[in-house]
Parts: sequence; structure tokens; C-alpha cells
Amino acid sequence: MGKKRIVVICPGRGTYTRETSGYLKANGAPAQSHTAWMDEQRKAAGLQTLTELDSQPFKTKIHMAGEHASALIYTCSLADFLSIDPGGTIGGQIIYPIVDEKWRIDESKKNMVTAEIEKAGSYVSIYLGGYLVIDGEQSSLDKLLKSLPAHGKYPLQLPYHAAFHTPLMESVSKKAKAMISESMFQNPSVPLADGRGHIWSPFSTDTAKLVDYTLNHQVTKTYDFTASVSAAIKEFCPDKMVLLGPGNTLGGAVGQILIENNWLDINSKKSFSKRQESEPYLISMGMEKQRKMVC
Repeated sequence: MGKKRIVVICPGRGTYTRETSGYLKANGAPAQSHTAWMDEQRKAAGLQTLTELDSQPFKTKIHMAGEHASALIYTCSLADFLSIDPGGTIGGQIIYPIVDEKWRIDESKKNMVTAEIEKAGSYVSIYLGGYLVIDGEQSSLDKLLKSLPAHGKYPLQLPYHAAFHTPLMESVSKKAKAMISESMFQNPSVPLADGRGHIWSPFSTDTAKLVDYTLNHQVTKTYDFTASVSAAIKEFCPDKMVLLGPGNTLGGAVGQILIENNWLDINSKKSFSKRQESEPYLISMGMEKQRKMVC
């Protein structure tokens, strides 16, 4: 959903009642630091804290008293205000297929989509098997939603998604680098394939480079999921691939990558589906039947 203009009504009325007792405990997380400060001020004034009042059984004589009720109402309202999505999402995302009916990459379609992306001033965010995830400012995405040929439900804008893995995330990258210390990183315990297809080994990883990739390249540059999966199967030749849950939304994309690499002679949607039915190579933990194979 795009950014919307709203009016916020702050009633300030006597709404902390028996029915709303415990409201702060249930909804107060966004105002936790503010509540903690107010609790300290109330302690200093010899009053019960708001946290204590909110968590104990409701008593009219206590909770409706002005010195308690007004503060409780204010804090609950503040928490609600801080819970509102500010609509400050940076850009958005569209997903669009670039494969034929057999799940093979259609180069002419891929070139057409790439040209339209460039023309609109958007970016390829993720190479996702047989799909391109396209990011950009909403104005550029609006152009693409009109210019890209309809293909079933596509082009599809993904709700609440920002322009991940593009230069629009530069400010996020800088903020992350300022907040996250290099000391929080360590060599991986198992090999990792990143969004370029680069392998990070437990024994040869330069931690400083891992930090730079994680907080810079991974945030602001295209994430090539296709290259990542391709590198992993070619480097390690796994017996099975396991797709973590929740859900199974990447199952098709992984299948398309296997087809692109003609891995295990999987060369079409039909051969991938047939293999999955008889002896699954891709185990999706979001599917209960397959989950039991690895749990």
C-alpha cells in the first residue's frame, strides 16, 4: 500500500476501564521506553507505576482516580500512536515472470522487461529463478505496471515491500554500519553462498569483508538468488536441497534454477514436477509431508 495521509484523533477521554484493563501490557511495546521513564517519575513522586497499575486487577477507586487514570490513558494512546505505520517505506517492489510455459528462461521476454525497467528508471532487485523482482520509486513502478504486458496476475506489486537491494537503500546501509559493530560478526560455521554466488568458507572468510558485503552490497545491490543457488549446487553437489519455511513460495523459483542448470537432467517444469512426486530432490519444510523427511 502506498503512503496515505491520515488524521490521528487523540481523545484524552476516560477510556481506561475494567474492559480495557491490561491494555498497556498487550499493546504498549512501541512506547516501552516512554513508559519506563514515566514509571520512574511516578516512583519518585510516591505513586504506583503505570506498569503495576495496568497489570493488577481493575479497581474503580484506584484506576479511575485522576492521578492514575489520566496517565494510563495518555500512555495507552501514545503506544497506539507509535504503533501506526508511518507510511515511510522507501519505494516498492514488483514481480514479473521471464520464463515460458516449461519454466525455461525466455531471453526475448527477459530483454524486453530489462529494457522497460531501464526506461522507467527502476532496478532489478532480485534474480529469482524465472522471475525478476523489480524495485524503484513508486512513480517508476506505476509506469511499469502500465507498460509491462499482462501475464496472468503479473505484473504484481508486492504489498508493504520496500525497494530492497537497490541504491535507494543507501541511507539504510549507512545507518546499519553506524549501529552494528564488526565484533558481532564471526566466521561462518558452515559454508555460505551469498547473493552474488560467492562462497564464504569457515576457514578462509575475511570477517571485515563479510561485514562490508552484509551491510553494504547485500543492502544496496541486486541480490542474485539464481546465482546463489546455482553456485551452491555446483560447489557442493548436494543429495537434496532443503527449503526452510514458513510456506513454500520459493519452491517454484528453485525448480526454475535447476532447470536453467539442467541439474540432474531436470530440464522442464514437467520433469521437475515428476521428480518431486517420485523422489523429491527439493524438500520444502513448509510442506508437512516433506518436512518429515528431514525432521
